[in-house]
Amino acid sequence: MMKRVSIVLIIIILCFCVKAQGQSINVENNKEEIVYKVVDEHPYYPGGNEAIAEYFKNTLEYPEEAKKNKVEGMVFVQFVITKDGNIKDVFVKRGINKLLNQEAVRIIQEMDGWVPGKLDGEIVNVLFGLPVRFVL
Repeated sequence: MMKRVSIVLIIIILCFCVKAQGQSINVENNKEEIVYKVVDEHPYYPGGNEAIAEYFKNTLEYPEEAKKNKVEGMVFVQFVITKDGNIKDVFVKRGINKLLNQEAVRIIQEMDGWVPGKLDGEIVNVLFGLPVRFVL
């Protein structure tokens, strides 16, 4: 169990270190919202990587059909961390199975309470990604 948590933490740390370039613009309710991929201060989950691993451990519900079929692997999820620290626009960047993909999206959607990112000292919306590992 400790080995699995260590692997998940290493992957999470790598995700925090990877920087994408550019920016995208989402138009929502006739209001232009810029979502940044590169920022000066990355968003973070209170408690850090250990808190993320604990959240996943306590929240993830392995789908019964996936258990029965012994489906394992990692789902890479991307999402926007908004200026108020909430999650929106969650999508699977790389999935492994419909049921596991849905579960990964579900737990990320419920993961509000982030400390938002900053660019030039201003709080901004940031595109972010996390892997969700499913191990039987």
